[in-house]
Amino acid sequence: MGIVILLFIGVSVYGAFVYNSSLDTQLQLENEKNIVLADLSNLTELYEEAIADNSIQNTQLIAAQEQIETLYNELKSANNKVETLLKFKTKYYALEAQVEVLLSENEALKNTNTLLEVVLDSIEGALDNQIITNGNLSKQNSLLSAKIDTAKELQIVATDGSAWIQRSSGKQLPTKRARRADAIKVCFTVCKNNLADFGQKSYYVQIIDAKNNILGTNTPIKFGADVLKYSFVSTFDYKNENLEVCEFFTNNNGKFNKGVFTINIFNGATIVANTTFSLK
Repeated sequence: MGIVILLFIGVSVYGAFVYNSSLDTQLQLENEKNIVLADLSNLTELYEEAIADNSIQNTQLIAAQEQIETLYNELKSANNKVETLLKFKTKYYALEAQVEVLLSENEALKNTNTLLEVVLDSIEGALDNQIITNGNLSKQNSLLSAKIDTAKELQIVATDGSAWIQRSSGKQLPTKRARRADAIKVCFTVCKNNLADFGQKSYYVQIIDAKNNILGTNTPIKFGADVLKYSFVSTFDYKNENLEVCEFFTNNNGKFNKGVFTINIFNGATIVANTTFSLK
């Protein structure tokens, strides 16, 4: 009987020992599981930060993050067995190694993108400067072209106006008296200009009497927005040498008023010379 009691006590003690050992093992496995779950959660946060920090979507980071979330959910619902925990730990270590590679590549990609942005800004700045330079050159060319056009214009000097008597014999005599005047003589000198084009040139002559009447045809002609009324057109052949031009103008009614006469010479709508004379 004593032997039976001893055996019973021994079995009870051993059973209690085995139960306590099993309970310790379960607690340890649960603790290990929670550690792996925490590590997986940390990896997920690392990926979220990397993805949020990326201006360009990185599909590899997103795929790796989805793998970690799947593993986390599977581990959370798995039973607490040694072989199960070892399997998940193995997968975790593989993902952890992958994290280091992907985050390193992601950092390199960010650095490359930063460098590209600097280069792009530099290129855009250079293009803006070039556009400004081209604009300045265009303005300079326009100004130079305008200066050349101005330099090519013929210069009119020595403009003179006077009244003349015309005899039936053809003889012409100057006069200062309005009642004796038959015509007005307009003379001017065209200066030599090596830049000017050869050929026929036309200038508009405007004669205004003392009563502010424009004598002659008084025909209006438009130059863009400008309108010019003139007395007659003086046309001559320019040969790149000084040229004296004289024209006789006869009034339609054959009479001239006393007073001051003004003579204006126009190249297009631009007045290039003028003079005055008086009749008594």
